[in-house]
This record gives sequence, structure tokens and C-alpha cells, in this order.
Amino acid sequence: MLPESVRSKVPIRAPTLVLNGDEDPICPPAVARLLCERIPGARAQVLRGATHDFAHKRPDEVAEAIRRHIVAVSHRH
Repeated sequence: MLPESVRSKVPIRAPTLVLNGDEDPICPPAVARLLCERIPGARAQVLRGATHDFAHKRPDEVAEAIRRHIVAVSHRH
């Protein structure tokens, strides 16, 4: 069952990047995709082979994903 916060619309209006690991048992990719669908204009990125602690274990990859997101968003405005 999905948490209520994911089932309903999320009141986020800022450009959003939803990062997720494809081996995350706490927030599986299906939940991350659904969350992304609920945030207007959000973009999803799945990190292959990553679990829930991907930010701690793969900080360079996370930082690069965030950097690319910021660059993409800044070019839209």
C-alpha cells in the first residue's frame, strides 16, 4: 500500500528532481515514479544498483545529477 503522501497530489511547485535507487527497498522505483507523477513538472532519475542510502554511498553521482538538474532548470527560465 502506498502512503497517503504519495497517493494524493503533492503541493510542490518548484522544479523537482526525484532521485531513486533501483534496488531501494524502502522507496522502490514504483513509488518514486508515482511521486514524480504527482509533482507537476518533476523529473525522475533512477540510479542503477543503488539502495536507499545512495546519497551516502555515491555522493559524486548524486551531486552530478543535481548539477545537471539545476543547469536544465536554469536554461528553461
